[in-house]
Formats: sequence, C-alpha cells, structure tokens
Amino acid sequence: MKSTFAQILERHIRRAGLSVTRVASQAQLPKQTLFNWCDGRMPRWHAGLPTELARLARALGLSTEESEELLQAAGCVCAVDTPRFEDGESDVWKLPRGWIRAGSEPAAYDMGVDPQVRCEQAVAATLRSRSPSTGGFGTLMQMCSPADYRDKRVRFSAQTRTEDVADWAGLWMRIDGERGEAPLGFDNMQSRPLVGTTDWARHAVVLDVPRESTALAFGVLLCSSGRVWIADVQLEVVTPDVPVTEPGPCATLPKGPTNLDFAE
Repeated sequence: MKSTFAQILERHIRRAGLSVTRVASQAQLPKQTLFNWCDGRMPRWHAGLPTELARLARALGLSTEESEELLQAAGCVCAVDTPRFEDGESDVWKLPRGWIRAGSEPAAYDMGVDPQVRCEQAVAATLRSRSPSTGGFGTLMQMCSPADYRDKRVRFSAQTRTEDVADWAGLWMRIDGERGEAPLGFDNMQSRPLVGTTDWARHAVVLDVPRESTALAFGVLLCSSGRVWIADVQLEVVTPDVPVTEPGPCATLPKGPTNLDFAE
C-alpha cells in the first residue's frame, strides 16, 4: 500500500530530528499549515504549491527521489505514472527525470517523453489532453535555485510543435519571491499563444531575475484539448539588449482615449 502524504512527511520530519515548528520556519511555511499536513490534510492545490513543497524538501534534506515522492503524494507530480498511448502505440511515456507534473488539472493530461517524435536529433517531451474538455490546464515543469541567475536577464526557450490545440499552449517562466508575495516576474505566452497545428519552431520567454528571487519555475503548459511537444530546451543568461517578453503594465493599453462620443 502506498504511503500517504502525511505518512511520508512525518517519516522525513522524524528522520531529520527537527520539530514541526523548526521545519516550518526553515521552509518558510505557516506552522499551522505544516501541522495540518502532518494531521492528514492534503495540501490544497495552488500555483505556488510546488514551490512550497520544494522548500520543504530542502528544509528536510531530501534527495531527488524523496522530493519527487513527496510531490507525487501531494498530487503535484506522477513520477511513476506511465500511461500508455490510447491510439494503439505500444510505447510507454516516462516522465523525464527532474521534471514534474503540475497544473490546475494535472490528472487530465498525459505527459512524458515521446519515443516516436524527435526534433532533428533532440528528444521531445509531450503534453496531451485526455479529453476534449479538461476543466483546467496541465504543465510539465521544473524548478531550480536562482543563485546563478540573480541580477541577470534569463531566457527560457525550446523548440515547440502543436497538434489540434483548441484553446492554447505556451512556454512559461515564473520568478518567485518570498512566500505570500506576488511573483517577481511571470510570462506564459498567453498574449502570443500556440494554437491549432504548428510545425517545429523556437519560442522563448525572457525575464529579469531580481536579487531577492527565491526560485525559478518554468515549463510548457496546455489548456484544454490538443497536444504540444517541446525539445532542445535551454535556460540561459542573455545580455540586456535582449528584450524581456513579460508585458509591461501599459503594454495592452491604447495610446489614447477612444470613442468618447460613443459614435461607434
């Protein structure tokens, strides 16, 4: 029988020899939240949950495998979930090491390495909806420390390909700050979405990483039906002359007043 999230968490806290209060402080989590998790309440999904669990894993000194087990138990990743193709192909999708399954409806999507598709010689990962109406989005993502990127401009890019994307898909990157604060930077290509069926092309998200950043999160997302592939993924520091892709506060506003007399 698989261990529950609370059982896994209690086991690691006991091994670390720390109090729940001390772990909560080191992981920058509310003490009551950690007590609730230890008492058997499942973490409620929200966009920052993978970040919180990553901090918790670091505070407990977990290995990569142990971190993935914790994320999986919380519903943020299905590292051992290897659904088979539904269209008759016999290959199994495997979640690539270091990547996690997340989103508002992660169970509504198949994710993993596609052994049938390559971008030239590059291995491709794919994300596909399991039904025409998923009720939310899924993302194949990962997180890393911002230590090597603070005070720099960073570009997350990949070759992408889509098939029958009805709503939208896109690359995304988020710069996290302290707990409870709004992201310090975010772009998910919603203003320039990938839709329909498209051939391989490189797309990118470029953001500045402030000194107070606590984590970088990035990946590919799919909302509703369709399928998207990514390959040749890169996360790199770029020079200041490369423009950021995050829209500014006035990016979508008109240059001046429009139709003040209601004539149109």
